[in-house]
Amino acid sequence: MRTFLIIAAIAGAVTGCADSDSVLFVTKSSIGIDFDSQPPGASIAYDRVEGFFGPRYDNGAVPPVVASIATGGSLFDPEVRQVYATGKAAEIVQDGAQPGQSLPLAGGRKMMFFGTSTTAGLKIGFTTGYPDSFSFGYKRKEASYIPLGTTKDASGNQVDAYPSVLASLDTRVQSKDVQSTSMLTRQYFATGSAAEMLATKKEVKKAFHEKHQDAFEVYADTVAAQQDEALGALKCVAGLTDSDLPKVMKNARDLGLLGDDEATELGPLWQQGANPSTEELRSGRSLYASNVGVSDGKSSSRATALQSHRAFACGLVSAYNRR
Repeated sequence: MRTFLIIAAIAGAVTGCADSDSVLFVTKSSIGIDFDSQPPGASIAYDRVEGFFGPRYDNGAVPPVVASIATGGSLFDPEVRQVYATGKAAEIVQDGAQPGQSLPLAGGRKMMFFGTSTTAGLKIGFTTGYPDSFSFGYKRKEASYIPLGTTKDASGNQVDAYPSVLASLDTRVQSKDVQSTSMLTRQYFATGSAAEMLATKKEVKKAFHEKHQDAFEVYADTVAAQQDEALGALKCVAGLTDSDLPKVMKNARDLGLLGDDEATELGPLWQQGANPSTEELRSGRSLYASNVGVSDGKSSSRATALQSHRAFACGLVSAYNRR
């Protein structure tokens, strides 16, 4: 948020005060490359700030602006391509876009804000010509304040109008050796009709869908791994006698597989000197199974904990069979 406050300060300095009679469009980029031969290493720093202050019209129209930056090339052959455009130029600069497609900038106006701040740093160490240490840092902030407008649909009914804004970032790191080390970045920032036109670009759509598909696949894989381990553990527990259940439940508690409330409720089953009844064990078994069988696709560590618990429970089965 500090970055956005800086942009706000710039807005105040440039316009005197924020009002709906002007548009402030700010971008700031910084790219630093450092190479050391003894010991061999490469570091790349990237910093980007973008901000838009301007009116939002009642019909949802916003003065179109667009900014893009793309970096590429190797460490010793860097490439930077940057675009900054406003008004009709922001619409026309989009491939295949035609002028005159935007909503008219007419009607009542209210101020809106849209901004992003990105900082990325890459540091790679080499000893034998191949990377042996790697550090990548990334911070990203996005914020918008966009009052809703009102307009009429084809039937003459009054409907809310919400303007379009778009911010996209795609960063990839490549490093086979010192000379070929690179951090490839593609970043877009747009408002109004320029944002809508930019959203139709294949590379923007592809990046959006790839990121969501990747996230979904990771989530699905995480859930599947947890379900496999949980099922294996429950199968082994099903073959144990009631006398072994307190050990199993305590292990599940120690590995964080039980919620706080469930761990408290099951606590008397494994406390020293406890002599739970058959009904308490039956109830405990049901509560234990319902918690261990829960999957959490957002937790990458739960599958590991379930794997340890499965090994513990199945180990008790093996010991039981050897008796």
